[in-house]
Amino acid sequence: MTPVGELMYTKRTHLKMSQERLAALVGVDRSYISRVENGNKSPNNFFFLQKCADFLQLSAAESLAFFEAAQASKRLIRMPETSTPIEYEVVAKLVHALPALNDFQLTYLRTTIEALVGGVTGKTVRFVPDEAEVTM
Repeated sequence: MTPVGELMYTKRTHLKMSQERLAALVGVDRSYISRVENGNKSPNNFFFLQKCADFLQLSAAESLAFFEAAQASKRLIRMPETSTPIEYEVVAKLVHALPALNDFQLTYLRTTIEALVGGVTGKTVRFVPDEAEVTM
């Protein structure tokens, strides 16, 4: 299940709404809702996402999280035209390694990337479970 599928499923079931009902309200086939919820389809249509947010009665904050989850759930990643060879190499290695990484390792990578991109320097990122740390 993808982040957007999990959010959609959680909110829909909380509202006691069937996939059939949501599909009818949004104007798609029930199987489309099922594929999105199960992570077999990445919705990239703004109007579909907006209709889902409306009919799932998402607050403004929930809608923002829903759209961010949809972005994070994309199965196809397009590299910028200005990407360097090392950027391609890093992405290729990450895609290859993903199936073997556990949640702890993925959290470590995410936090490290956030620290690097955020320009954090001189800070230590510490993960208590395995006493792993890295200094940026």
